[in-house]
Amino acid sequence: MGYSREVYQAAAAALAEQKARAEQTAETHRTELHSAFPRAEQIERELATTAITAARAVLHGADAKAHLNRLKEHNQALQRELDGLLQEAGLPKDYLEPRYACPRCSDTGYVDGRMCDCLKKRLRAEAYRSLNTLTPLSLSTFETFSLDDYSEQADASGRSERGAMARVLDICMTYAQNFSLRSSNLILMGGTGLGKHIFP
Repeated sequence: MGYSREVYQAAAAALAEQKARAEQTAETHRTELHSAFPRAEQIERELATTAITAARAVLHGADAKAHLNRLKEHNQALQRELDGLLQEAGLPKDYLEPRYACPRCSDTGYVDGRMCDCLKKRLRAEAYRSLNTLTPLSLSTFETFSLDDYSEQADASGRSERGAMARVLDICMTYAQNFSLRSSNLILMGGTGLGKHIFP
């Protein structure tokens, strides 16, 4: 299904915001941990320099394999120490990692160059939202429905229009909240301006 450029842009912007929130939360976690455990910051700094050190070892060529093995062992020791600090703080091992809403694509919308299911879902939702704003249906929500348009005056049977519509509204809201693929049908019948009767 093709989507407009506006729909793609809105979906991409929403994903980017979601990704940024996850990464900002992880950065806040990191700052808090470093404040409580300064050693954690030192460990992460050492781990970050590993790639540079490894590249230099390969370029120099002299006993590179042995040097890389030592680096690997050193990194593993540092990671164990960091895990120990997290455990001491009562935090999970992945506390410093961004918790993306979609672990498959890390909230980028793509996996191995292909569109992720999460982006497809967001595109559909954005297309529906965009379409809905262009139709009168955008005004037809439970939030915008008002019972003020119905009279409180009771008829001969003792019932009022407002009371009847309040019951209809309650039934419809309950139906919508509990809707599933196994839900029975709900039919609203009545002439224009005459009110509706519900037939579950």
